[in-house]
Amino acid sequence: MPDVHPCLYCGQDTFTILHAGIEDRLRFAPGKRDWLQCRNCGSGILSPFPKVSEIPGFYPPVYTFGLKQDEGGGTLQNFIAQLEFQVFYRPQYESQAQRILRLTRVPRNGKMIDVGCGRGLRLLSFRRLGMDVHGMDLIPEPIEYVKRELNVPAICTDMAGLPTAFDAGTFDLVTAFQVMEHVPDVDEMISSCFALLKPGGWCVITTPMVDSMQSRFFGRRWAAATEAPRHLSLPTKKGTRIALERRGFTNVWASYDSAWMAAGHFGLSAFPGAATTHFYQQGKLKALTNRALGAAAALLSMPWCWLENVVWQRPALGMIFAMKASGEP
Repeated sequence: MPDVHPCLYCGQDTFTILHAGIEDRLRFAPGKRDWLQCRNCGSGILSPFPKVSEIPGFYPPVYTFGLKQDEGGGTLQNFIAQLEFQVFYRPQYESQAQRILRLTRVPRNGKMIDVGCGRGLRLLSFRRLGMDVHGMDLIPEPIEYVKRELNVPAICTDMAGLPTAFDAGTFDLVTAFQVMEHVPDVDEMISSCFALLKPGGWCVITTPMVDSMQSRFFGRRWAAATEAPRHLSLPTKKGTRIALERRGFTNVWASYDSAWMAAGHFGLSAFPGAATTHFYQQGKLKALTNRALGAAAALLSMPWCWLENVVWQRPALGMIFAMKASGEP
């Protein structure tokens, strides 16, 4: 096996082949890549591991969901975007926010930052619950949207620059929704989140879990795996615990994201053409058909997703909680 990058979660460097010859499901980044599995913690790492300078080029112009994504597009796309937000995304964002605040017991008038906030739609749910919300993202365009359209304070920086943008111990809550699997240096991300938190504050991370039932069921077709090369890693519960604890976090435990979110992942695995990029960038009849098929598959998979979350406790999308101990500076 050629030289590979050490595991981003436990630091070990012995691997087995998990999936070979994976192609980008969005058909944007050319080439084939392998997923390797760490023998120690079970997490996946992309091979060959890209240079940091290459990573921005892996992302298409339309990647994540947001209202007004295709401002030059048709009325149908804008109508569907509003419908999807109200029916699917907003209820999930509201549920996530309520659950996180309930389980962490951070003050309802506390201060939070969402790392990798994109267009900031989740932040609106936390703000409606009383939180003083802030956003951060690497890409300038969504940050300008968050500040201009949502009136939310937000900064454009990378993980290394995040701790210098705020005083240490500024936030009661730091969130990162499906960000960790994209970053080339997980330790740097976790250290930055740790520095931002007040003693007793919480970090909450959601991420696809390679030790899930959904990962095993779909294998190399699993949407998180075919998201290579934008996904650089696929963690396990064990891997995330090791990474968070070795950077100072305590009371680390893994739960699950909502069944609806997991069902959306199921739909993308079954119908890769249902991706946001295909519909909102292309807007053709075939893309609309695939979007509808993906939505139908997601709906039908809801009982499965509930079982993998609650009964099997092997969620496709994990929600990881970690606290900064009260005595930590």
